[in-house]
Amino acid sequence: MGSSHEDLSPPWVPATQFGAVIFDLFGTLVPNFSKLELERVLCEMATLLGAPPQHVVRLWLDTFPQRAVGTFPTIEVNIGTFTARSM
Repeated sequence: MGSSHEDLSPPWVPATQFGAVIFDLFGTLVPNFSKLELERVLCEMATLLGAPPQHVVRLWLDTFPQRAVGTFPTIEVNIGTFTARSM
């Protein structure tokens, strides 16, 4: 008996194979931080890192495009780049 993959889709849905599913988490499934809350968290992070809060806030916001497209392999690498520039 061979294996068969029965299509269980409703008749109005074309049968397709998907290789991936992409979720837009932030602002869709996960609520966004308010600007005030984001700045508070970044100031706390700056204090823990011993970096000037105003620089960390600015550099965190400036590196958003790189985070969004995956330029930084980890969040630690991203934090390392702006903490090095803010000292």
